[in-house]
Amino acid sequence: MRHSILMTFGRLAFPIALAACSSNAQQGPFATDGDAASDQTADTCEHCADVHDGDSTTLVERAGVVAAQHGDVLVVEDGRLRLEIDLVSGLFSVYGGDGRPHMLGADARVAASGDYPFVATDTWYASEASFSGWAAEPASDPLGEGLSVTVTRGSSISAQAEFRQTFQLRAQGFLTVQMEVRVAEGTELADQEITEVSPLVVESERGGAFFVGTDPASHLAADDGSDMYFDFAARVYRMGKGGSAFFPHKGSVSNWNAALFDRESGAALVAGFMSFDQGVGLVAFDHVGKDQAEDSGRESFGRFEGFNFHSPAILPAKEDGVGVMRSGLFYLDFGPSSPQEGLELYAERYRIRSGKPLVQDVPSGWNSWGGGSGSGGPGANIDESFILANLEPMQEDFAPFGMKYFLIDDGWQVEHGDWFTNPERFPPHNGQDGLKWLAQEIEDRGFTPGIWIAPFWIKKSAALAKEHPDWFAEVSDLGGVMVGPNDLIPDLTKPEVLDWVWETFHRIAKEWGFKFIKMDFSYYALFAGKLADPTKDAAQAYHNALSVIRDAIGPETFLVTVSAMGLCFDSANGSRLTLDNEPMWGDHEKQGIKVTLLTAAHRYYLNWLWANHPDLLFYRDNMGLTLSEARTWTSMVALLGGIVKLGETYTAMHEHPDWLALVRPLLPIYPVSARPLDMFVLKYPEVWRQRPEREGREWVVLGLFNWGINEDVFTAKEIPEETRTKEVSFEALGLVPGTPYLVMDAWTHECEWLEDVAISRTLPPRTEAVLIVRLRAEEPIIVATSRHLLGGAVEVENEQVQPDADSLVLTATIDQPAGHPLDVYLAGGGLVPSEVLSPATAVLTPGGCEDVYVVSVVPDATPVSLSVRFVPPDAD
Repeated sequence: MRHSILMTFGRLAFPIALAACSSNAQQGPFATDGDAASDQTADTCEHCADVHDGDSTTLVERAGVVAAQHGDVLVVEDGRLRLEIDLVSGLFSVYGGDGRPHMLGADARVAASGDYPFVATDTWYASEASFSGWAAEPASDPLGEGLSVTVTRGSSISAQAEFRQTFQLRAQGFLTVQMEVRVAEGTELADQEITEVSPLVVESERGGAFFVGTDPASHLAADDGSDMYFDFAARVYRMGKGGSAFFPHKGSVSNWNAALFDRESGAALVAGFMSFDQGVGLVAFDHVGKDQAEDSGRESFGRFEGFNFHSPAILPAKEDGVGVMRSGLFYLDFGPSSPQEGLELYAERYRIRSGKPLVQDVPSGWNSWGGGSGSGGPGANIDESFILANLEPMQEDFAPFGMKYFLIDDGWQVEHGDWFTNPERFPPHNGQDGLKWLAQEIEDRGFTPGIWIAPFWIKKSAALAKEHPDWFAEVSDLGGVMVGPNDLIPDLTKPEVLDWVWETFHRIAKEWGFKFIKMDFSYYALFAGKLADPTKDAAQAYHNALSVIRDAIGPETFLVTVSAMGLCFDSANGSRLTLDNEPMWGDHEKQGIKVTLLTAAHRYYLNWLWANHPDLLFYRDNMGLTLSEARTWTSMVALLGGIVKLGETYTAMHEHPDWLALVRPLLPIYPVSARPLDMFVLKYPEVWRQRPEREGREWVVLGLFNWGINEDVFTAKEIPEETRTKEVSFEALGLVPGTPYLVMDAWTHECEWLEDVAISRTLPPRTEAVLIVRLRAEEPIIVATSRHLLGGAVEVENEQVQPDADSLVLTATIDQPAGHPLDVYLAGGGLVPSEVLSPATAVLTPGGCEDVYVVSVVPDATPVSLSVRFVPPDAD
């Protein structure tokens, strides 16, 4: 029997046609004539929960994914993954294409709060409910093709709850799981405050098993922040070294997503939530447990779980007289070729599912905060004259190189909460608001005006707090530690508060004209202890407020958030990944480059979802930063492919040509991050591989770093600060041993030809080498320019080689500001340049190694039209 119904999961509502199957089990109070769960005489199969003696009926097939019932077991498989759902026990398992299990005996559950807010006392498992029926349909959406199967289970506890578990197996080889719980009025569960909704939980003490590699104790884990509130530090650690502060009974708890990796076997897993409208999504895992299983020499994890945590605890939302709770969409990729690839795919798939375009024109600009006054920056001590003084050198020094964004940071507002222009600092002009006038002034000079705001950090002294004392939420116990005694948190479930949020952001973006907004102190909103709407927690309220903000500012305004990372995935165009950077190297205890690097490196893959912001570039030495250290961090920012922002004033940059020379080769930004090849080897990754592409050409840019003090993430042994030789195999870079490659230093343009099996450099502490690696071509090519670090990835266009009589002519256009010297490095492909046809004033000289040549020119116009004739070496 086929039913046409409307299914709703989260914010997605869509009509579907289902192949349905049900049992004669008691249906409970939730069944309706249109529900698959209510059909006790389904045509597809009768008494589905009965044993069928091996009988198999294919119900749905889509893109190579097949769903069929085998006796009591519903099987969904695609040749690489096999999902088995035991319709009687309610447990489900996943196997690989080789038949070996990834997980056994998985369940789903909801948990109610106990005396201590992070430990649930009452738990309801889906497996405790009796089977009602199941339905399948083809899955087809931006994530790809596959099958979606929904299993419904009524409760054995006085028929008070119904569990609907939806599994989607995609032809691309990944699985998603989501759960909906429907609660009858007047039952025990309807009045319970819920803290956790887990679409997937595997516990060895309940007979479950979860496998990745051989020995879980030797696995490495990568988190994306931890325990909800520790979102400022992303880590890689050996199992057992990353325990949870708030959920000690769960082992380790990662925010948003996580990766597990077994270095011995190469096996990897990436899991995480694909939606965050249902609260904070967390991934828990523990290498120890009771009665852990074994499989062919592999030992199982003691726990693996994906769960939405609600703080404060919530009541089920009422929908058509029924209480409803939902989980987020939980994603599992059991077979990435590497954990890095798996994390990149997670971020890319999240972006695709959310409908966000990939950021191509990555912002670069200035941040007036400059690290704060404590580090020698302006901090909040800004006014109109200061801003205008910095506009002039930006226009002269950076606009020709593609820098576009000019951001006014903290200090412009009347008070935190009163987000209006402070007229003493930014006076009106001819009756026009001072900031509106300034935004127009910035735009008139060809720049994108940007502004900082912390909308959920409200001071008690603000007029807003005095005029609307009922707009604020209670502060949670934990928030009492983090939120200042003079600070308030708005209740984002109140319609009047959301109206204020919309009006504030609409004024800034639409009335004043700021097209780049940096939203800071987001985490304050997560410390709400009690909200007006008891069916929403602080994270859900914040996620919804971000949607309100996006509506207010429009799709064309670039929104950068800080902290509460996953909750911002849907609405933000980018996010600062780290704590505030400061102009110091720092190692473990200081808020300097090393601390910034640590989290930025471990979140590099999010650049596939939005534009990463690794915080500020610094060059001043008042806190001990050397120019060599500054260049090392500059190179890292270039390879990360995210937002580039200066921590120095434009006036200071203008006075230091050596600083300018380090920043300009980053602009414009190539919007793809390099991959840290040793992310699961060293605490501070030192080997980064990027693969730029342009006009059908592809090459490798290799970043080698010596970060000084480091640590082996497997042994936790510190590596001292000393000169190190970094060696990377051709295989790791995707190169072919025995084939000649040109290796050119992107900063110095020194070069060499290699046919060996590795590239190596010896680096003193706190230094780096950025190397452009190009395969020897059979015709002339552009290898690099002095304009950009990445070897022609962004500044070169229309590169062509055309035959002309007995010669070849290489032509291209190069984006180089007029009046600034340009060097273009060419490899002849066995030919030699005989003349530069254009620019007429260019000079041709030999390069630093065989078959390499340099065209040097000071162009009088931009772009530069390059044309060079090449002839055979024995030509006259």
